[in-house]
Amino acid sequence: MRLTAMCTARDGDVYGALRDCYTALHLDVNHMKAHFRLARCLYELSWTTEALDCLQLFKAKYPDNASSKTCEALDKDIRAAILSKNSGESNIPIVVVVFLLDVLFSSYFV
Repeated sequence: MRLTAMCTARDGDVYGALRDCYTALHLDVNHMKAHFRLARCLYELSWTTEALDCLQLFKAKYPDNASSKTCEALDKDIRAAILSKNSGESNIPIVVVVFLLDVLFSSYFV
């Protein structure tokens, strides 16, 4: 399966990109790009806490890629956004976050 998440995100449909990442991970829990792009989508949607959680899972699962420039840049951006955020409340219902991250966690226990 070819991941179209970033093309979708470039077109301004970040929710569509998020859906593409979820679908790719549902089909292949080891799809590295989908996992990383899921973190990026969450960040683009200002779900910074969830994005950081997702990125930490990515780093744990793919330690060779944890020190890449793109991963470090996303980590820095997410942490800066968390620090600058005035309210600590998320704009997404927790049920959706649990549903999306369930795919990532389930790959660790298979």
